[in-house]
Amino acid sequence: MQQERTLAAIMFTDIVGYTSLMENNEDEALHALEINRQLISSAINQHHGQWIKEIGDATLSTFHSTLDALNCAFKILKLIADYPNLNLRIALHLGDIVQEEHDIYGDGVNIASRLQHLDPVNGIAISEHFNAQIQGKSNSKFQSIGFPTLKNIKANIEVFIWDQEHKAPYIYANNNVAKENSKKTGNISPKWINITALSIILMAVFISYFYQQNDAVSPQKSFDTTINPINKNSIAVLKFKNIGESNNSYFNEGLSEELLNLLARMKELKVASRTSTWSLPDNINATDVRKKLNVNYMVEGSVRKSNNRIRITAQLINTQTGFHLWSETYDREMTDIIAIQDEIADKVTQSLKILLSAQSRKSISSPKKINALAYDYYLKAKNHLRQPRTLTSLNLSQQYFNKALALDNSLLLAIAGLCQNQIEVYRITLKQSDFDSAEKNCTIILKSNSYKTEMYTAIGNLYLVSGRYEDAEKSFNAALTLDLNSIDALLGLGQTLNVLNKQLQAEQYFKRAIQTEPNYTKTYEFYASYLYKNGNYEKAISQFRKAIVLGTEKSESYNGLGGSYFAIGDLESGINAFEQSLNIRKSKEAYSNLGTAYFMKKQFSRSAKMYENAIELAPNDYRFVGFLAETYEQLPDKIHKATSTYQKAITLAEKTLNINSNDTVTSSSLAMYYAKTGKNNKALNLLKKLSNQDLDANLLYLNGVSYLTTGKTELAVKTLIKAVSKGYPRELLKVDNNFTTLKKNKKFKTLIKS
Repeated sequence: MQQERTLAAIMFTDIVGYTSLMENNEDEALHALEINRQLISSAINQHHGQWIKEIGDATLSTFHSTLDALNCAFKILKLIADYPNLNLRIALHLGDIVQEEHDIYGDGVNIASRLQHLDPVNGIAISEHFNAQIQGKSNSKFQSIGFPTLKNIKANIEVFIWDQEHKAPYIYANNNVAKENSKKTGNISPKWINITALSIILMAVFISYFYQQNDAVSPQKSFDTTINPINKNSIAVLKFKNIGESNNSYFNEGLSEELLNLLARMKELKVASRTSTWSLPDNINATDVRKKLNVNYMVEGSVRKSNNRIRITAQLINTQTGFHLWSETYDREMTDIIAIQDEIADKVTQSLKILLSAQSRKSISSPKKINALAYDYYLKAKNHLRQPRTLTSLNLSQQYFNKALALDNSLLLAIAGLCQNQIEVYRITLKQSDFDSAEKNCTIILKSNSYKTEMYTAIGNLYLVSGRYEDAEKSFNAALTLDLNSIDALLGLGQTLNVLNKQLQAEQYFKRAIQTEPNYTKTYEFYASYLYKNGNYEKAISQFRKAIVLGTEKSESYNGLGGSYFAIGDLESGINAFEQSLNIRKSKEAYSNLGTAYFMKKQFSRSAKMYENAIELAPNDYRFVGFLAETYEQLPDKIHKATSTYQKAITLAEKTLNINSNDTVTSSSLAMYYAKTGKNNKALNLLKKLSNQDLDANLLYLNGVSYLTTGKTELAVKTLIKAVSKGYPRELLKVDNNFTTLKKNKKFKTLIKS
């Protein structure tokens, strides 16, 4: 492993009192951690730094310049001023580090980590080495606190402090070195006390399916969740009633969603999610809204659209008393629609006597006049994009987005919508041309100077499907900086962190998504898929069942449930779930998973038929073609087709890797196809690259098959042992036809008997 030694400015930060906060209020602690992560990451990027890692509530980063590091530290302190409950300590040091891949270590890192305990709350501590480099380059006044003892550091290092209120300097005169240097530092009284604050891999189809979906959901049943104390500034935006022509329902729904999104951008408010709010029955009273959504206030209203004029009535209601705090009617031209939304948001915050930050104020000071017809097309496009994702619905939304942009090419929300739309098209077709179209539309966003949650989320999804995972993480974090409760950003970031093997962080975001959208089927499906991928099958079953209770369209949830049953060896329950999924909707995933079920039961003809049906629906998906090839190997009258079918799967998989070279699922599948067609060198080259990755149990299993096919028996068994250690079921290895040649291998026999 290559190591590089270099000189760097090192920054350590940590949250004051985080341990205590975690013990007293876990939700608030996780929220503070997320804000901390986003603000620091943003500041580091602005000042040319490199984020190294997060250690609990602490962060470690490096800079090539001490001035960049110092300016970044001051920027962070400025940013957290908007969050009075978030307090930090920051330490800066200049020293040698050893860089190894994505981590650093060495004396320089150790010294920086010890310094942070010496500075005051929301202050900065720097070493003498760092201080020497900023002399004459900064107006900031740092004062020496002498030579305090630094735990496990033998060197005598003078430490300098800057604090928010420019108080008298502090001193740690607790060792002889400090006393000996009293002439150097002056006589300073100690005033500050430091506060410590085919095979089972076939059914991985259902996992990748959930990670590719981001469907909006129709009004659904409520699901029991833990009720937290009502936030003082919590609010719900109910769907405005359409009192105009019935074919204008898209307009009142779109207006309601846009107003909700606008309020959600204000960090001073806690806004109930759209799916939770829209799941409520019509004509619900304020008391019931309070009970079901746990909010203090609600906004409701009506919309009448006629030609180029609109009449909007909106009112703000206290859900505890039922009193109307504010009500107003807007009778305007359509060109004023954005201005009306801004005015409603402004009236809401004024009525609640909320003092908005500059960022929140900026969110309701957008250009007031718009192209009325373009905005109407935009709302129609969003209406189709909210529907379950099919090529038909996506083609319709694409048409309306394009019509909107043809009239007003500066309508950035339409550009973001088109970007997301084309990503969803690619996820269905897997065509290079559809990915190119998505990339082209998304690139337009990067050239704009606008900052909206929807835009960062769309770009994040582009990076996610193309394998630029670090960039995806930054984009989703940026989206959450603007809207902490963006469900799309929470789920996107959870997926990204899981791919980056940051499982604990990923789980936090999936749980946050469920907390934010407790009535949204997809939050449970995504979390269940995460649990499955990480070997927690029983818990995955529980989450998929919750999704089924909530969902009106349950096909995907049954797919996931069936896969989880398979993972624990309950094949019959798995088959039943797959059949229910297929009865609801004839999808490629349902056909494929049922094909896997028949394969496992050695009903190979039925299995092949299911895979053929899946391929008919998704001819460019290499997975189904590969599954069919593996099934052909088991059929005497079809075995002659296996090699050519594998070759077709190779062609499709290689095209997929051209778009996302970091896709370990595709790489593992391709390695097996190469092995099955005698391309052993290509297979082993891919397997060598994958051996450096932290793979899940299913991919390790698949690589075990590939090693065995290429004749590498010991590597195959070693890989299978690792797969089982990560949760791959032994029972499935016992009945797997791929391993008949291993029945006499001692290690394999021990593995399946353990």
